Amino acid sequence: MPNINDQMHYNHTIHVENADTGQMYDIAPVTEAITWTTQRTVSQPGTLELVLSESLNSRQVVIPPGSRIRWGINGTDYFYGLIQEPELSEDGTGIINYRLNAVDHLYLLKMPEVAYRKQGTTASQFFQQLLTHQNQRIQAMGGTGITFAVLEPSQAPLPYYNFEPQTVYSIIKDTIEDAQVREDAQFVIRDNAGVIEFRELRALRTNYVIGDNSFAESYTYGVQIGNDTYNIVKVLRANEEIGMWDTWTMFDSHNIARWWPRQLTLEADEHMTEAEIIEKIKLHLQALNRPRRNLTMSCIGINGLRAGDGLQARLHRGNIDHHCWCEKVAHAYSSQAHRMDLELFFTRREDGEMNVQNFE
Repeated sequence: MPNINDQMHYNHTIHVENADTGQMYDIAPVTEAITWTTQRTVSQPGTLELVLSESLNSRQVVIPPGSRIRWGINGTDYFYGLIQEPELSEDGTGIINYRLNAVDHLYLLKMPEVAYRKQGTTASQFFQQLLTHQNQRIQAMGGTGITFAVLEPSQAPLPYYNFEPQTVYSIIKDTIEDAQVREDAQFVIRDNAGVIEFRELRALRTNYVIGDNSFAESYTYGVQIGNDTYNIVKVLRANEEIGMWDTWTMFDSHNIARWWPRQLTLEADEHMTEAEIIEKIKLHLQALNRPRRNLTMSCIGINGLRAGDGLQARLHRGNIDHHCWCEKVAHAYSSQAHRMDLELFFTRREDGEMNVQNFE
């Protein structure tokens, strides 16, 4: 298990490729601070921010926007992406710093697209088909394309669906959500040093225990009836014969009385049978009719921990000893230390209400 003493043995490798000339630079010797952030939400690409010393000037390094950057520690690469913004700043004291802000390959999923999903296709199969199509499109326009992989395939066959224009991320997100209500699994799309991977959360469990007397320095814990908690699920489908909508609704009257109405409205595809629509409603209500636990921690840093990874959270005061997953991980490296801030989430079957007695 890592500890604070490991940090003095970090050997950072940071290489930048000039977008215009192809020249390679080793900028690790002039890097003063590194911030690496990943989020489970695919719409937010991973980011890398570097603070470089003024001595960069003496190395005659030129880094235009679009340059590629690769960063790792002790021989393991953690980030490969594109520099969006080189920046020069002076803080009023005469000290000059350079900043590099880069994004990983999840940024490519922000492109708008239309797509249709064939009947019986699984989420992982559709992910492969969609990114293969994106590769053909990008490469035809002169881009290098997307490297991707499915490491844990999904199993549930999904219904036909025609996606209206939206981002590639939104299409993948909707498909993953369809799969998760049909099988006992949760999936995540994440960048692994330049490869966009389709992963299942259970395969991302680690052996780390974080909490009291173990990595954590501070934490905040609560339970929220949030924007993704619903006690009513309603499905609509246009009926062109009568010029109106057909509707199906299912609700939990007990939780409506407790939490007020919280309705999720979905639209059914014209090819879905009534039995498929009812099953869709049941699965969504089963998955979403409960609050979510929220846990944030500031901790001693663990190299390579990123959004989607699982760990054991153990906090006596909150009566918590559960496995959970990283929603967001922000690493901060300096010459003195490595710290990280975690936002953690529990799977739906581990979510639940927190009795006030837990706050002892």
